[in-house]
Amino acid sequence: MAEAQDSSSKQLCCPICLETFKSPKSLPCMHTFCEKCICKHATDLGKEGKLPATISCPVCSKVILTPTTNENPEEWAAKLPNNLIVLSPSPSNQADVNAPVYCEACASVDQWHVSVAFCVTCSEYLCQSCLSHHNRLKTSRDHQIRVHADLEHQIPNSLKDSMYKCQTHNKRLTYFCSDHRECICTKCALHDHRKCKDIVSVEDRLDDRTVTQDNFNHALQNLDILRKMFLLLTKNRESTIQTIQQQKLHVIKSIKDWSSFRKARVEEVKTITMRELEQLCQNETIIISKQVNECKRSIAAIEASQTMLLESETSDDKCKTFVTMTKVSQQLQKYLQQYDMVESRSNDMTIEFRGNQNQQNQCSCGVSSKLSRIPMLSNAFRFEGTFMLPSPLKLNSVVTFNVETISDKKACNIISGACLPDRKIVLYDDGNCKIKLFDKRFRLLSHLDLYINSNICVFDRNTVAIASGSRIHLVSVTNSLQTVKSIDCDDACYGLVSYEQNLIVYTSANKIIRYNASYKCTIITQLPESVTHRQIPMSTAGQMIYCAVKNKIITIDMNYKALKTFVVNDLKDVTIAVDKNGIIYCCGRETSNVVLFSPEGRQLGTLLSHEHGIENPTCIFLNSRNNKLFVFQSMSYKQAVDFPVEYNFKNFNSKHV
Repeated sequence: MAEAQDSSSKQLCCPICLETFKSPKSLPCMHTFCEKCICKHATDLGKEGKLPATISCPVCSKVILTPTTNENPEEWAAKLPNNLIVLSPSPSNQADVNAPVYCEACASVDQWHVSVAFCVTCSEYLCQSCLSHHNRLKTSRDHQIRVHADLEHQIPNSLKDSMYKCQTHNKRLTYFCSDHRECICTKCALHDHRKCKDIVSVEDRLDDRTVTQDNFNHALQNLDILRKMFLLLTKNRESTIQTIQQQKLHVIKSIKDWSSFRKARVEEVKTITMRELEQLCQNETIIISKQVNECKRSIAAIEASQTMLLESETSDDKCKTFVTMTKVSQQLQKYLQQYDMVESRSNDMTIEFRGNQNQQNQCSCGVSSKLSRIPMLSNAFRFEGTFMLPSPLKLNSVVTFNVETISDKKACNIISGACLPDRKIVLYDDGNCKIKLFDKRFRLLSHLDLYINSNICVFDRNTVAIASGSRIHLVSVTNSLQTVKSIDCDDACYGLVSYEQNLIVYTSANKIIRYNASYKCTIITQLPESVTHRQIPMSTAGQMIYCAVKNKIITIDMNYKALKTFVVNDLKDVTIAVDKNGIIYCCGRETSNVVLFSPEGRQLGTLLSHEHGIENPTCIFLNSRNNKLFVFQSMSYKQAVDFPVEYNFKNFNSKHV
């Protein structure tokens, strides 16, 4: 018992002053200190009373990054999070009579008065003076106050009671709204839900089917799955922080080794590069640390929901049990949204340094970051009773990118492009006769000087097919553009499309030919209509091939028979893109519209127009993985317009969904 008390007293003492905590503040490493002590520690590490860029923990020596804003140590220490565990009236904390709980309101102005009560509504400890003012104010006179003698037993009960009360009106949840699938109080039923058609009391709604062991198991299983997902994400983020620190040391060593070759000329470059590296690591560490904190908060909330659900299972009050299950089911969706939000912003990071040691007349160096999706759980989870549906067709946002490069000698004119599975973008600039490779944020990765007269076709994950005259080139797009194979054709190639490792080619002789995986050529059909212009945009969807010839669209099945030809009115030199459901997106020169057509040729309406910034479009293609439509226009010859769009396929012909 004595050992337990000694351990408890140590936990309530500041490691710096060795006295009972006063305004305990926690560092990101989870060690706690008095606010004044950690402020003095930061002041000693800084210069001229300023806050240093990094602070080492006095206990574990872990390096803590401070904000980049011009804060003094007092402001920084005041913004550190309070350690609520130390402040809480737990039995372990109360075992030492010399460890009082101080009034939080007084502590904020550096006055230390022992608290005598706890406000449940404000979640604050109050001294006698603050309690008197608290009871007098109109805004706080109705708050729930608990004196210290009752805190140990009444605070947990009050928290449990809040589970069964309306958060808006502080009334007991006695009704269930079937329209909104939630429990409500009397005031909610009279005001917020007065137009709802199906409102019944919880007792009437309750039956043996609503509270079953299977329902408990499903809810607990979903909570446990979310908890594991957040744990894995937290572990990954923490591992990334360690990797960044290790890579930082490696990069610093590389910088120093490289600087030995150019000591006389690169001292300034070295200083700039080190500063860039420090700033890069600091920014990324701050971002990832915030993600870790978000994950930890979500894990704590999930564990609290698990505990509440288990306690309600053993309760004799079935109404409370039903209310608990209803709220947990709502919280599940909230937790899933939080997970998706954190996961979507989670990226692995690789830092590298490149110094050119062979250049005689100049020095070049830089710090680059390579971002990629982090590996998540190997097995996808399906939450019980939930499923995903496409949202209505609408325009979310419009983002404009500049695709002009430094080496361009003429104005850009993008006439063909494609999106790769890893979200890289390949474009053909007809104005400069270049193929350009961009990453998903339209940062230039590589370019290749080559004249082509066909659309760009994605052949496989790392290869695209293009045609230059009567020659087809297979170009690798891994990290740079490089021709890996060339195929000679008898006629000029005007259009290309890939289907199951086969290349389907539209030639100048109005023939559709096929190259198999061994690049053996087969003539599969002869089209009746002659082609006079050099580029025939082509696309595939399902078992169909689509060709755009002037203002006409020709559909061909996989037996290579032309099924249907329909005219696209008011569009010249049509460019097309087809989604996986066969919906055709059309645009043309000298127009300002992107028009939708069904697979049968029926016009479905205008998707984008002049009011969205469309004018004289020259190229269009889709990235169906993230619902983005890319439109390139010749209005300025320097800009590509990227339209992220969400699709609702249920509005189209059902047999194509």
